[in-house]
Amino acid sequence: MFLARLLSLLILLAIVTFSAKTTAIIRDLQTTRLQSTAGVGVGSFLMDEATQLNPAAIGFFNMTALYYQRSTTRPTDPESGEAFGKSNINSFILSDATNPLKGSISYRKVEDGADNNKKLAIALASPIRKQTSMGISYRRITNFEDNIEDKYNQVSFGVTHAVSEEFSLGLTAVDPFKEKPSETRGLIGFQYIYKGFITLMGDAGADYNQSLSETEKYGAAIQTSIFDDFFLRFGTYEDRGLSESGNGIGVGWVTPKLVFDFAIKSTKIKTNEKKNITAENIKETSFALSYRF
Repeated sequence: MFLARLLSLLILLAIVTFSAKTTAIIRDLQTTRLQSTAGVGVGSFLMDEATQLNPAAIGFFNMTALYYQRSTTRPTDPESGEAFGKSNINSFILSDATNPLKGSISYRKVEDGADNNKKLAIALASPIRKQTSMGISYRRITNFEDNIEDKYNQVSFGVTHAVSEEFSLGLTAVDPFKEKPSETRGLIGFQYIYKGFITLMGDAGADYNQSLSETEKYGAAIQTSIFDDFFLRFGTYEDRGLSESGNGIGVGWVTPKLVFDFAIKSTKIKTNEKKNITAENIKETSFALSYRF
């Protein structure tokens, strides 16, 4: 009950404090588990990812969780292989799903020399039927680069539906109010569990305000259990809207109280002069620890 009240207070303070509109673009935060599946998981039941992917998914949980993640990114020139530098990322997530209204709040800070950015995100969700949950997330993003501070807000909506114990569907609408017209997007995903130890996942979507063929995104991932509590994951994706593609691989150790994840994700970005995108390759390594009670 204390954590639920604390989370509600933090959400209220964040919404009241962060209300300005500006114009920055920051790469989406992904948990270590999401990096291992290359960001695929809109239709999956994921708790720590509620503020980042599909806020509705937390509606199926009944626990509290504390999450910490440490990530490192290394961008390189695709032709010369020369590194641009290294970024260190720290992420914290507090989730409380013990009440009818479930909630999660996350904070990320990226440190890259004199430049840095921060993202505060909040998610709320509630079951509307036994097998269906709806949710909303709010993101406050602050980017500081070349002594210029840039801020903006985003809202996303999500729905998760459990068709059966083995099959689930998810749907998200990212930034439908067009705070950032270039980031508006709709995604649909599924998860299918085969014989209890193989999980198949797939996502697809596009920017519904632009040409679908130029902004489509799709990906697929698989998870398999090695033993009762060890999981191996692999995913791949292509995003034409961001002119990038990539893959991820990772391992997870899941116990009743502790969850440990490690992942490596590789991203290849192609030059797109129309969208002012410069080619580069990015390698991300990440580990995370989550305590659930």
